Amino acid sequence: MDTKTVACVHHRKRATVALVIAILCTPAVLAQTPGPAGHKNDLGQSGPATAGVMGSQGDMADHKQKMAGQAAMMAKMAAADQRLADLAARMNAATGEDKVAAMAAVLNELVAQRKQMHQSCGMMSNAPAAVTKTTEPDHSAHHPEK
Repeated sequence: MDTKTVACVHHRKRATVALVIAILCTPAVLAQTPGPAGHKNDLGQSGPATAGVMGSQGDMADHKQKMAGQAAMMAKMAAADQRLADLAARMNAATGEDKVAAMAAVLNELVAQRKQMHQSCGMMSNAPAAVTKTTEPDHSAHHPEK
């Protein structure tokens, strides 16, 4: 290779490296942009409006509370899944009349879990009315007894 080609390749490598560095540093630079008024900087100093800081702390507390609620819900779901897995294993191992009783236990657990899920989602209170009103067509024209 002649020196002109080496210089050209070297120049392209430098430009490529500079571009890659710029791309990789962009998120770090954007993360350092100043936030809303009252936001604390890295040194713990706040800007002129401290009300924004209090709102941020309140938001953080709300977030922590939601995360704790989600963790509790996940633990309940895991326990329910384990109960169902235990019942299913007992059902699969059972024979004769014991198998029928084990199948009933599995079905009862499934129904209980589904009912609990609907109650926790707030669906249970308005589900029956919503189902009958929105999904049942009006048959009064050709079913006078209805």
